[in-house]
Amino acid sequence: MRKNRRTDEKLSLRLGTLVPTQGFTQSLTRSLTSRVTSTADFDPLSLNPIIAFEAEKSMLAAGGGDAGNLDLVATLENRVSGGPNATQTTASYQPRAHVPVGDGHLYIPNVSGNYAEGPSVTIGANETWEGEVDMVITSFGNFIRPMGGNTGGWPSGFGVIFYSGGQVKCFCDGKTTGYISSGVVLGTQFNVKYGYDGSALYVDINDSRIDTSTTTFSAITETLQLAQQNALAAAGEFSIQKAKLTVGSSVVFDCDFSSSNIGHGDTSFQAAVGGTVTINTSGNDPATIVRRNFLRFDGADNFMTGAFNESNTTGGYMFAVFSVNGNGGEQSSRVFSINSSNIFEKDFNNIRSFIFSLKYSGTNDLAFYYNSVWRGIHADAWDASNGVILHEIKAVDGNQISKINNADPQTNSQDLSALSSEQFNIGHDANGASNPAIDIEALYLFDETLTDDEAKQVRDHLNAKSSIY
Repeated sequence: MRKNRRTDEKLSLRLGTLVPTQGFTQSLTRSLTSRVTSTADFDPLSLNPIIAFEAEKSMLAAGGGDAGNLDLVATLENRVSGGPNATQTTASYQPRAHVPVGDGHLYIPNVSGNYAEGPSVTIGANETWEGEVDMVITSFGNFIRPMGGNTGGWPSGFGVIFYSGGQVKCFCDGKTTGYISSGVVLGTQFNVKYGYDGSALYVDINDSRIDTSTTTFSAITETLQLAQQNALAAAGEFSIQKAKLTVGSSVVFDCDFSSSNIGHGDTSFQAAVGGTVTINTSGNDPATIVRRNFLRFDGADNFMTGAFNESNTTGGYMFAVFSVNGNGGEQSSRVFSINSSNIFEKDFNNIRSFIFSLKYSGTNDLAFYYNSVWRGIHADAWDASNGVILHEIKAVDGNQISKINNADPQTNSQDLSALSSEQFNIGHDANGASNPAIDIEALYLFDETLTDDEAKQVRDHLNAKSSIY
């Protein structure tokens, strides 16, 4: 089955504070039977994990096909042949796939307070101007406002508004033109141009220009915004690939979200023309620069679960690549855990279950949890400001080591000899509670202890996959 793949990967940025990926030079004295290979040739499957989920290869929608951008994900397909998948049969509890539109886009959710802001721009009285936006509309609120000035909800400034009934209006200094469009189809990529051509306001969607009668307007100076929303309501869900504004004969703003200088998850960056762009985020489904695949959990009810082919009695070595959104979700939000299927042992306050990665009880700390005891606490790691992180934890009998981005090692020596778990959970506990607001890019579990060299290769592999841009 063909998965969502990127073939133009460039190893240029780092995952969180991880060091840049380096090639691994194998010692001439290493045994010929060693499983360690060069970084370029390495695949974690060579180390026999029991769980191997990578968002670009594992996200499937209902029916088994690859999940497209903003599809619900019914299954995370295990890359391990014959290994257990993670599933969620109830659609309302399914997380959502985020897949780059083209080579990247700005995702705007149907959540008030999410938008991008660019430079101050001036349009002279009756001066020719044109806005241009490449975008996909996924759902309407009452309207969509992809690009315009920030004054008065745009009707008193300049911009374009799409209404859920199909009406599209171009504004400039209180003057209005509008028409009913048959070209705006939900989920369809299109290009819209709008502006003033010297005599009339117009809207042009996919080369079908509509003009109105001659109009005049006064000079305007406003801050340029992408995805402006009013103070009371969200304004629909959409993805912007490119945005451009030309005033007279000069391009005053030009931003392509697939540009190599814009990184995945950036909240501030330089546009090609127009200077700094900042992204305002709000809530657990924030506006996001999407440059690679991830699976978003909403912090309320999204989760997935699976069953091991045999009981896990050894714990193992977990690697999870994820980022926190908004307030991070519920009080003890879980990333990944394993538990006994016994109904009385699903609360994790027992010796058979183990939580590898979770929010530390209402704080912004990250930890693991076993038999009613919090361990491996990483201060302030559960925070959206950290961006993408790699949580790595070795959890075997008598020896636990937890690290964030290969740093801040937290060690413990708990007795895990009674561990016996048949189920695993992603994004909740075994009863469907403790839901996190996170984006997951990859999750691996090995049911044996890796050597330091092997752990480094898994770490470098995941670091490289999350450092494409």
